[in-house]
Amino acid sequence: MSTFSFIKRGGSAVSSFLNVLGMAVAFAAFYIILVQVKYDLNFNKGVKDSEKIFVMSSSVMSEDGKRQLYYCRPLAELIIEVSPNIEYSGIMEIINHNEGKYWYNEGKYWVEENGERREIHFKNMSAMSGTAFKALGFEAVSGSLDDIIDHRTLAISETVAKRFNLELGMSLNFEEHKEVKTIKAIYKDMPKNSHFRDIETIVNVRDNGIDNFGEWGHNYFVKLYDET
Repeated sequence: MSTFSFIKRGGSAVSSFLNVLGMAVAFAAFYIILVQVKYDLNFNKGVKDSEKIFVMSSSVMSEDGKRQLYYCRPLAELIIEVSPNIEYSGIMEIINHNEGKYWYNEGKYWVEENGERREIHFKNMSAMSGTAFKALGFEAVSGSLDDIIDHRTLAISETVAKRFNLELGMSLNFEEHKEVKTIKAIYKDMPKNSHFRDIETIVNVRDNGIDNFGEWGHNYFVKLYDET
């Protein structure tokens, strides 16, 4: 009898434990879902005036049924020129799309210090034009983003500056093209809960494709004066 009672009590204890465990798992799953929903609903909300920012897209659909985010540069420039409601605009190239990152493009630079060469490896690079910095809410913490005017100038994020111990005015050697780029601006890291969180360095796209109506390979962002 005592054995039976012991087993019965033990069974109740096990059942209670399983119930509590099940509730804990359910609560944890519910919490994760809530966090994910909050993350999704607030995605890009940390970008300044995000409700006024749009990306230009064509009517061409991708294989997964989504609109292509690439546009013809001369056509985009014409549209922007005749659109009075556009406050800021420009290219912020989506160089590649790898594992959820829209700006995955590696670049190897080096600096010379005390007669020695120090390697610097950037992983998420982009190229801009026009007033894209202002359209997307980039903020300089050192230098000026207005100084990113050609292929010899470079803007880097705060995280990259700290990671590689880089400062405003430093010159970076780009071995592949044997160019020297000067850091003209260091910008505040973009919000982690946004598409732009991974951008580490930005150069100027210059006039690449400016007259080519046959190329649809640029990513144009615009910021409107109001939501309408």
